[in-house]
Amino acid sequence: NSKYPSNWTCVGPFNDSAQLPNQHFGIIHAISVNPNNEQEIYIGTGTAGLFHTSNQGKDWKCLTDSIPFPVIGIHDLVIDYSKNPHTIILATGSTNTWYDNVSFGLVHSIDGGRSWQSHSKKEGVFMAPELFSIVVDSIHHCWYTHSKSSIYRVTNDGKDWHVIFNNNMHAAN
Repeated sequence: NSKYPSNWTCVGPFNDSAQLPNQHFGIIHAISVNPNNEQEIYIGTGTAGLFHTSNQGKDWKCLTDSIPFPVIGIHDLVIDYSKNPHTIILATGSTNTWYDNVSFGLVHSIDGGRSWQSHSKKEGVFMAPELFSIVVDSIHHCWYTHSKSSIYRVTNDGKDWHVIFNNNMHAAN
């Protein structure tokens, strides 16, 4: 009954009809549509992980349910559509303070989301509680990401991260 009618339709992401009582998709932070096939869409949510559809939203599947925690926030995603299955990189974590949300740093899948590898550095340099974006420089084979206070770079598929800027560096200058 709005005086500003619209033609929007909610297309999800939803679990399949047998799972409707278990909906958990939450806020959408990131979206990627396959430039070669508009039927294929990836959605990164604030609390429920990564969802995928290959039929423009009629059916959705959560691709991060295999990660061992039920709540994963995604701020950004990069999909390499030139590879089949697609390579997927996710920046995880959340800035929300009213619920617990696990950060896995950057997670990476080379099999279209069937399995995941975490790229959270272990000895101190990495990772922040939340990462906000991902940039992939395919010419120089680098990934970049950032948190509230630091910018990180890696040149070997997530193995050795380096801080290239943080607030402490800036304060010292």
